[in-house]
Amino acid sequence: MEFAEHKLLFKDLAEYLSNRGIAVLRYDKRGCGKSKCYYIEYDLENFKSDGIGAVEYLKTIKEIDKTKIGAIGISQGGIVLQTMANSCRDISFAVLLSHPGILGKEFFYFSQLAMPKASPL
Repeated sequence: MEFAEHKLLFKDLAEYLSNRGIAVLRYDKRGCGKSKCYYIEYDLENFKSDGIGAVEYLKTIKEIDKTKIGAIGISQGGIVLQTMANSCRDISFAVLLSHPGILGKEFFYFSQLAMPKASPL
C-alpha cells in the first residue's frame, strides 16, 4: 500500500516502532496476503476475533509487558479495533489511522457502492 512517499507504509510504521523498542506483530487480514481463504466470506466479528487472538498470542511471549499491549487500526482496521478494545481488557491503548468518520454500516454501504466503480473490469 502506498501513501505519499511511503510505498510500504505498514512496513515503515513497524520498523519505526521496533527501532524504538516497541514490539510489533503484523498479520494479514483473512483473504489477503498469503491467506488461503476469501475475504468476502468474513465479517467484522471474524476480524475482531483475529485481532483478539493476536493479543492473546502476545501475552504468551515473556518479553512482552502484558500491561502495555496496544493496537493500531488503519481504515477498516480502525472500526475493528474499536470493537476489539470494547471487548478485550488486555488492550491498553488504541491508535486509529485513516479511520472513517462515519458509522460502520454507512462505511460499508458506501464501500460496496464504490467497489464496482474501482474495478478494472
